[in-house]
Amino acid sequence: MGKARRVVPSSPVAQHKHCPICGEVMQPDEEYCSAKCEEVAAKRRKDEQRLRIIWYVLLIVMMLILLLPLLLQYKGF
Repeated sequence: MGKARRVVPSSPVAQHKHCPICGEVMQPDEEYCSAKCEEVAAKRRKDEQRLRIIWYVLLIVMMLILLLPLLLQYKGF
């Protein structure tokens, strides 16, 4: 015997999405529910970009620390 398929009626909930910052319900064509959430998102993006730059600088410094003795030894210093 096969399983009976259950027919799910269309949802009575209107088309919407949730704000990525606070989770509030908002219109599907909006990116954020308020100016405050938009400011919070902009600050997060700025902080993430700053952190990414710091990581790149640290990576370059660590590579220099590791490779500088090898280069100096190769040059005969």
